Amino acid sequence: MSAHKIPILSISIILTALTGMSQDAAAFRFSFNGMPVNLGEKKPAPSQDAFKASLQDSLGSDLFVLPRTKGVAAKLKHRPYAAIIKEKSKKYGVRVELVHAVIQAESSYNPKAVSHAGAVGLMQLMPATAKRFGVSNSKNPRQNIDGGVRYLRFLLDYFNNDMKLAVAGYNAGENAVVKHGRKIPPYRETRQYVTKVMKYLRRNQISSQS
Repeated sequence: MSAHKIPILSISIILTALTGMSQDAAAFRFSFNGMPVNLGEKKPAPSQDAFKASLQDSLGSDLFVLPRTKGVAAKLKHRPYAAIIKEKSKKYGVRVELVHAVIQAESSYNPKAVSHAGAVGLMQLMPATAKRFGVSNSKNPRQNIDGGVRYLRFLLDYFNNDMKLAVAGYNAGENAVVKHGRKIPPYRETRQYVTKVMKYLRRNQISSQS
């Protein structure tokens, strides 16, 4: 192999903060064989929200999965009432991530929450639902979670493990789902609720795997 003279590439990267400009507006400059080259101002990276929105537009909401990032959600074992939720989820065979998602959407982990419609506690049990599933005190976290998870198990069985229909039934009642052809009822509140719970569910799945 013949010898070739290879020019020496000398690159030095200098990050300089320009006077009166933020760090994001800093300029990148380097030299190529002694000749200065200016790449211009550093543009800030797109925000995580913009990145997620772009992915969601491309993949569709049903296929969109949040990226694995630190701080997306606290690990489930560190959430309030995590031990009870894990116990009841295992007892009734409901995914712990789903139970957390419903509690997040219903009460944000507030055991004293009461809705204008009269739903009570962590999983926002209506009086009739509480009675139906053996809950005598809906403000008691253990009883409330037990009744709520039992109801979720019933709904999952009733709708052949279709999670979205089960969540819709939790919000609007199973009869409303059946009335509308076993589809998510066209109620704005219910549709928004299903979207919210599924979003929390995806985040919780990431959290439980991290």
